[in-house]
Amino acid sequence: MTAINPLVLILDLGGTNYRICLVQQDGTIVRKSQYLSLMDRGRDQVLKEVIDRLESTMHQAKGTTIIGLGVSVPGPVDICGLTLLSLPGRPEWNKTHMNRLLSKTFDFPIFIGNDANLGVLGEHRYGAGQGIKNMVYVTVSTGIGGGVLINGSVFHGTTGLSGEIGHMTVAPDGPRCRCGNFGCLQALSSGPAIASAAVLRILNDEKSIISQLVDGQLDQISSETVADAARKGDQMAIEVLDKAGRHLGQALVNIAHLLNPQRIILGGGVLKAGSFIMGAVMKEIDQRTMIELNGSFEVVLAGLGDNAPILGALTLVTDGVQ
Repeated sequence: MTAINPLVLILDLGGTNYRICLVQQDGTIVRKSQYLSLMDRGRDQVLKEVIDRLESTMHQAKGTTIIGLGVSVPGPVDICGLTLLSLPGRPEWNKTHMNRLLSKTFDFPIFIGNDANLGVLGEHRYGAGQGIKNMVYVTVSTGIGGGVLINGSVFHGTTGLSGEIGHMTVAPDGPRCRCGNFGCLQALSSGPAIASAAVLRILNDEKSIISQLVDGQLDQISSETVADAARKGDQMAIEVLDKAGRHLGQALVNIAHLLNPQRIILGGGVLKAGSFIMGAVMKEIDQRTMIELNGSFEVVLAGLGDNAPILGALTLVTDGVQ
């Protein structure tokens, strides 16, 4: 590739896929590659492959100065920004000192952050949150997370665990979450939760085209499958998405009541279901928000799409190396 100086190397690690990018300091993504995470291989094998591909990407940018590596991870990070504390459903990743492991290979500064915290940072700097000092970013995909911006700065909390919106209880008698609690938002409105709700109803002999869309292989049903069925007019799929949207809307009302933000930004793959989710979200907000807060905040979709954590990681690096 043509030399462009300087660049930031970005790793966006997700539970399903991971992406490796080269990004200019102005936010221009000049290279982006996506790979399957295949987490079942175990932490060490995944990290070995990731590091090999980071090195390969760096070598392809020969002649270009790389000023740092920004890493987005789908789990909580310690307050020092060094250690991935946990990964949902992957205990072998608990307390993984990402900075130490990556520093064995790379000799430039490394900055690590939770994907939702980086999402709010990216949207604030480059996306739908520009000029907004108090806002919340919520990502709804394989898991559900949140990033909180107060007076223009990301709020990390005492130990770096603020924004765990996915573990807000919205249905005390609801399904068990991976965290051990019952009725967490993540257990009701995340991608896997939507798929599980659809499978359960199919197993109860409810009529739906969803099973046809996966040739009867119920373990292949995803939230995307459910959304596809809803677009085709499948009533059961519409109801599943509506219920997930209602719970998400209830959680957003709680966030608004607690933090009084100016804007709530929604991102993540589940939101691609469009009005089948967002219609229920907005209905709950309209019905449940206290009168005094009516009109004081708005709910918008992420301006950066799934690039929000990438550009948040960029911001982490560029601010950190100044």
